Amino acid sequence: QPELDDPAGAGAAHRDADDGDAAAQSARMFDRTALVVLTVLALATRFFRLAHPSEVVFDEFHFGKFLHYTLRGEYYFDIHPPLGKLVFYLAAKFAGYVPVPDFMYDSIGARMGETLYYPLREVSAVFGAALVPTVYLVARRLAIRPIGALVAASAVLFDHLVLVESRLILMDSQLMFFSAAALYCALALWATPRRSHPAARVAWIVATAVLGAMAVSVKHTALGTPALIAVVSFFGLHFMREPLFFDEIALAASVALGTYAVFFAAHFWTVPKSGPGDVFMSEEFLRGLENSTAQRSAAALAAAAAGGASPGGGGVAAKALATMPFWRKFVELNVRMVQANAGVSSDHSWATMWYQWIVNSRGLFYWVRRSKIDPKMEAKIYALGNPIVVWGALASVVLFLVLLFLLVRYRLVAQSKLSPHAWSQVYSGLFLFSGWLVNLLPFILVDRAAFIYHYLPGLLYAELLWGLLVGALPSAPLRLAAAVISVGAMAAAFVYFAPWAYGFEIPLERHKAMQWMSAWN
Repeated sequence: QPELDDPAGAGAAHRDADDGDAAAQSARMFDRTALVVLTVLALATRFFRLAHPSEVVFDEFHFGKFLHYTLRGEYYFDIHPPLGKLVFYLAAKFAGYVPVPDFMYDSIGARMGETLYYPLREVSAVFGAALVPTVYLVARRLAIRPIGALVAASAVLFDHLVLVESRLILMDSQLMFFSAAALYCALALWATPRRSHPAARVAWIVATAVLGAMAVSVKHTALGTPALIAVVSFFGLHFMREPLFFDEIALAASVALGTYAVFFAAHFWTVPKSGPGDVFMSEEFLRGLENSTAQRSAAALAAAAAGGASPGGGGVAAKALATMPFWRKFVELNVRMVQANAGVSSDHSWATMWYQWIVNSRGLFYWVRRSKIDPKMEAKIYALGNPIVVWGALASVVLFLVLLFLLVRYRLVAQSKLSPHAWSQVYSGLFLFSGWLVNLLPFILVDRAAFIYHYLPGLLYAELLWGLLVGALPSAPLRLAAAVISVGAMAAAFVYFAPWAYGFEIPLERHKAMQWMSAWN
């Protein structure tokens, strides 16, 4: 028997190895089970009553219009990049969506009627459902224990704010999924050695760049995650033994920029005609749009200069003018978007500040309908974070900062007491705190109208930090107790506030009872 024959303790080493294999196998089983359960619950919560309400809700007012313009090939202007709208366009084409005459998503509360809106909401639901298991995988890539990863993913699963965004013709579920997927690929990249796995490393670089660019191509407010990834990659922080090489940086930058530009090229291709967006663009830009006043004037001048009175000559000239260089249109549109974003009025009646988001002090009304049968019954969709999730996320940020302060204060003791894994978790916590802060900074520093859903990218990092703290507790029973309390409280609050996410018709007294804070109205 090894423990008797080997005074060096080889038998104990074998037992440790067996225990380690058993623990790894148990973790893999937990991972597989958690991913299946989380995915099923995510699909169920996102698709439940997806057709309700059969009315225009909040910014469906805008994105429905943009879809109709795109289907007609008419140029329109939006302050956001085009990918999110292109995804809806592809879904509409695939589903056989045909605009209903005289319906243009003209007002919030307008009846959808025969409009085929359900497949468009399905797009948001699919991305919203995919986000939940992706967050679990990100947490595991951060070396968070399975029980902690479950807490982080459950926070996303049970949060009403991301749920509402995942059930309507809105773009934030796309933004969140691409951001989380980019973060996962970046973590995989940082763990892949260049010398021993060069092909895999290139693949992770490309995947990270593409997904990060896709997130930003939905909304510029997704820039926080790609920026954080770029900083860690350039300086080789925490997760990496050395920074990315300059050829790798060049590859990542070119792939990201190329991906971003490709979606604009697709946008210009789908909307080649003059449309409601003409008023935002320069004369030179408009010459490239079919049937625009600028193009017709330029074609007439070209025909006259050539002495050609023939309509055919004018048509050739117009087509030539339509070949305006792509990069100039790309640059002008991006400049216009940045200017329009900066010009968004800060006095919007539902605008909120970043310090209101982190405490969940005010939400945003998306839709309301009083019962015609019983005036004491009302249905509403109120975009508000699950209070347990938002407050728990903030508590996690505060607790981490307190622990960090104590580690710095008593660093000599900590250096001798903490294991390398514990120190790695501290640095991972710093990374997640940085992600939370980086996503808030633009709204702290810039004076423009912002809304509670702008907190979603930052909230994701705080939710991951919550999972990290639970996973870092010193004993398995303590970790289990913390996870059960956390997930149980999230789930209970989810059920209690579900009427505001799903638009259930409930008594006015119940609505009033749900207003835990005075500004939830």
